Amino acid sequence: ESPGEGKIDLVELQRGAGQSVVKILFTPIGNLEEIRDDPRLPEDYSCSGSAHGSGFFIHPAGYLVTNAHVVDNADRRTLRCRTPSTGNTTFELELIGLGETDSIDLALLRLKKKEIPRFLKLSGLAGIPILKIADSDRVGSTEEIAVLGYPEDSDDLRIKAANLSGRQYLVDYSEVLGGFQFLE
Repeated sequence: ESPGEGKIDLVELQRGAGQSVVKILFTPIGNLEEIRDDPRLPEDYSCSGSAHGSGFFIHPAGYLVTNAHVVDNADRRTLRCRTPSTGNTTFELELIGLGETDSIDLALLRLKKKEIPRFLKLSGLAGIPILKIADSDRVGSTEEIAVLGYPEDSDDLRIKAANLSGRQYLVDYSEVLGGFQFLE
């Protein structure tokens, strides 16, 4: 919905855009800071089980984004996702890149190529559901926005209306992602 046109239809948004939002799952590396200081140390996976975050598809070849801080301590071999359209079935992901700076907190991941046909079959979708990224310059402070994601330890996608505060923190992901070259 365009800014200024009234209330956001959360049910319709979840039905449409919600298909592109994924829950990202992985095993965290418990001693990552020590390994960064001494790469010869073995990785420690004894910390509290698995970790998770939210992300969304941005390209038909299975690319998705999340925040870098969500996956920066992930054992890359255990990156998986699940979606509302496929229930509890998980799909293998690969980390393509991390962008961690003072102004960027972005990770680019991709469904492993072998997973795309399985994803499409199980979801019943004709293609990877892409989240359309809006122009953040058109959103004003205090306007209603929608927040989609998987809150702490939830397997259910949640959607919530909120009012934007602090426009200074908006990042135009379409600009940031415009520099990526996607491999088919």
